[in-house]
Amino acid sequence: ATVVPRPKQSQCLPPLPPPHARHPTRPPAQKSPTPDATPPRPPPPHEPGRLPVPPASAAMGAQQSVNAGKAKVDLHVDLTHMLCEALLLPPLSSSATISQIVGRISLKHPSLFGRSEKLDVILDKGVNDSNVVVAFRRPRPEWLSQQSFVIQ
Repeated sequence: ATVVPRPKQSQCLPPLPPPHARHPTRPPAQKSPTPDATPPRPPPPHEPGRLPVPPASAAMGAQQSVNAGKAKVDLHVDLTHMLCEALLLPPLSSSATISQIVGRISLKHPSLFGRSEKLDVILDKGVNDSNVVVAFRRPRPEWLSQQSFVIQ
């Protein structure tokens, strides 16, 4: 068996010149502006006397989640209504500060008595109404109907 030695890289092909030296007579391609192209418009200026509208994803309030063992307590307070009321004239706004709080407190427990029973307690407080939901669900086999108890 005869072994043929592999040629070195320099013996195969000469190295390529850098890109700018390949075509010295041709300048690099440049984008020419089209006559009907318009530059992007800047955002509209802030109107005096009006507050800028925050994006929908920006929440103005506080949110806190606390894990206590297996249970989870969520607290969310929305401050947008309180801020809007502060901008109104005094006779139009209510004097009770607590009545202007909008928020939700929810307690969720995944296994209340140790057998995967679920307990959900949700307190919603709005400006004009409040809502309390208590739900208890007990797991059962698939062929039986699920048992749940809800008070709203």
